[in-house]
This record gives sequence, structure tokens and C-alpha cells, in this order.
Amino acid sequence: MGLKKMGLQKYVYATVCTICLVLLSSCWSQATPSQINFSKGLNLAHWFFLPIVADEKMETTAYLQKWMTSDEVRSIARAGFNHVRLPIDPDFLQPNWAKGDFKIQADRLEAIDRAIALIESENLGVILDLHPTRRLQLESQPYGADYQNIETIWKTLSDRYRKNSKMIAYEILNEPLVENSALWHDIAQRLVALIRQVDASHTVIVPAHGASGVGELLGFKPISGDRLLYTFHFYDPLVFTHQGATWLENYASLKNIPYPLEGSPTERIPSVGRSQLSPEAQKLWEGYRTSSANRAQL
Repeated sequence: MGLKKMGLQKYVYATVCTICLVLLSSCWSQATPSQINFSKGLNLAHWFFLPIVADEKMETTAYLQKWMTSDEVRSIARAGFNHVRLPIDPDFLQPNWAKGDFKIQADRLEAIDRAIALIESENLGVILDLHPTRRLQLESQPYGADYQNIETIWKTLSDRYRKNSKMIAYEILNEPLVENSALWHDIAQRLVALIRQVDASHTVIVPAHGASGVGELLGFKPISGDRLLYTFHFYDPLVFTHQGATWLENYASLKNIPYPLEGSPTERIPSVGRSQLSPEAQKLWEGYRTSSANRAQL
């Protein structure tokens, strides 16, 4: 089954405009580094966000066994990618979290085992990305239940995969949304140290604070440790990359926004007329229209 025939819900992120970019850290040790080729990656959004199961009557284990197939993974490899980013929702691992039960269920871990095996069978690297669908409360002092829960998950995952090939990397948290840089630095340092107590060899990927943008990374103090990579997310210009996005206020009605702007016949763009957009969306469009959204700006 080719990539174009695969479920679009599994590919929410565009592979170019919203790619997760990884920078090498300056603190590699002399030990064998990761063998992952990071040049061409695909983000498998929503592969392990189980709450999106459409048929609630479907037995979970059977569903998980079908959720990632060898044909799909083979399509990714044949398309020229050399690694995938596999987002894992903490709530997927702990389906009873809302009841205060944070036990990690064995069948969920086994589903990740199968996914990793399929990915590695095609000589693809895999980034295990802890990727919550709800905002975690990480800014409380002392650190609360959500932080303790992340520690439990990384202890479990790093111990489980510490003997696996170097084709695995650990991304400690997607866009932590902790605006205090010093606070997130402390959290990230704790998580890196915790993983290193269990797994001394696999690469650990660290985001900056907030939404992990370029600006946040530039202002982020490096973490102590080795085999580290730093990641930032780049979505500029947002009006172009997130046009039609239902999860951002006022962006859903933006359609057919061109890039670059130079040479694009704006009068042919159906969704930019004042009668078609709300005042808020119109303001977004006008801001984009008067900007220098082009290669030189990027």
C-alpha cells in the first residue's frame, strides 16, 4: 500500500513545512554515537494516540495489532525516508490515568515493541517522542504528578529498549509549553540524568522551553551530558503552514494561501476576500500579505 493510500489522519504534519529539525550537540562523547541518519524523517502523527479510535467496540489489542503494518512501513522506506518520529501519548500507555491509575499497560508496550521491530526491519531509525495530547502541569513547585509520571514513563522505556540497536533515540517531550526557561532546563536535565542512569548509550533529544521554536532554542542553556541532540520546530510563516488548522483560533477559514507571495495572483485566492473571512482571520491574512514571506526572509 503506497503512502498516498495510507490514512491521512496518521500524517497530520507536512513533511516539509512543519518538519522537526535536529541540531547536533557539541558534547558528544567518544563512545559510539547513534547510527540514525537524521537527514530525511517523517513524523508519524497520531499513530499512538489511541483516543482517536473510531470504533469503540473494537477490541483494543486487535486494533493495535493492525495499527501499523509492514506494508505501511515499507512504503515509508521506499519513499526515501531514513527515520521516523513516533509520537507516543502518555495517556496511550496509561489508559486509566483519568481515574488516578498511572500503571503502564503491557499490551500498549507490546504494541510499541511491534512498531519498533517493523521500523527497524526496513533499516529506518526511530525517534520515540513523548507527545501528550493534553497540556501537562509541569510548572508547579515542587514538581507534581505529571512530572513524576514522565519520570516513570522514561524509566520504563529506557530500560525496555536500552539493549536495542542504536537506531532508536529518545525525545524527552514534545513542545513542553513551560515558558520559564530555567525551570524547563531543570526538568530536562533531570530527565536526561534519569535516562542515563538506565541507558548510557542511546541518543537523547532535548527541546527548548515553550513551543520549542528557534528563539527558545537560541536562549536555552545547554544540558550537561553526552549523546544529546537539540530540536526546534519551525512553522514560519504560520499563516501559510497552518492555513485550515482547526486547532488554532481563526486559522480554519484560511485556505489557498500561497507561498511565496511574489508572483502569486492574490485575486485568484478564494478565501482572502473580506466577505469570506472573519475580522480576526482577515487581520491574519493582511499581516501575512504585507510581510516578506520568501526564501530570503527564511
